[in-house]
Amino acid sequence: MFDVASYDVWCLFAFKIGDIGANRAIGVINNLMNAAWESAIMEAATTRSSKGGLVLERLGRDIAAGVFQPGDRLPPEPELEQILDVSRSVIREATKSLAAKGMVVVGPRIGARVAPLSQWSLLDRDVLEWVLAAPDADQKYHSAIDEVRHMIEPTSAMLAAERATASQLNSIAAAYERMRKAAREGDVVEAVQSDRDFHIAILKATQNPILQALDHVVGAILGVLFETTHMDHFKANLPRHGVVLDAIVNRRPVEAGQAMTRVIGFTSELMGKQ
Repeated sequence: MFDVASYDVWCLFAFKIGDIGANRAIGVINNLMNAAWESAIMEAATTRSSKGGLVLERLGRDIAAGVFQPGDRLPPEPELEQILDVSRSVIREATKSLAAKGMVVVGPRIGARVAPLSQWSLLDRDVLEWVLAAPDADQKYHSAIDEVRHMIEPTSAMLAAERATASQLNSIAAAYERMRKAAREGDVVEAVQSDRDFHIAILKATQNPILQALDHVVGAILGVLFETTHMDHFKANLPRHGVVLDAIVNRRPVEAGQAMTRVIGFTSELMGKQ
């Protein structure tokens, strides 16, 4: 069902897309994320209970990280059985899941072949996390990340300033206070978590179900950025977050959007220098 909230946000998106060019905007979505592997495998794998899930995690991250390139065939099932120490049925279960996510093409006499990046379901939660888990994701996808943030987050801040409930305003403010506390105490882990919570709280306060459903996209993007964030940078950008909060709380949508643009701009500049 098409509601007013959805209409408003797509109008704003259309405006943003017009700024960067329609073809480029499409490219942003297609190129948003790509590559993943190593320590993130074990962390994410612990959340999966089945052997099929563990194998899916391993193969998905290997593909996203470029261990298997587009056009490459995955190792034969008997070989995967030995490498991963699982049954053939488990291998097939994982392969079917990868095919459903657009990452492999399965057919007679070809086995499972890695599909081109353009066919991957990049907004699938798993695929997005695998792709953005690559060690070089921040550099490889610098422009795409920057463009997507500019398309989503200033718009979200504007809508939050117009629509946030009292409870949602409290959530945004609470996340900001945690950011301040983390800065005072030099707590890097809490700085990363509270910063992420601040941005996600704003997204949820838009009252737009489409934007709210993108929380994992924004979360994954921020996860990549935070891997290269130093406490000095976090402290330097903290006042800009405070301006965003003030504009949202005081129901000033235009100022909220502009302030969020400055927050993103600061991070973009840092990424460009690295």
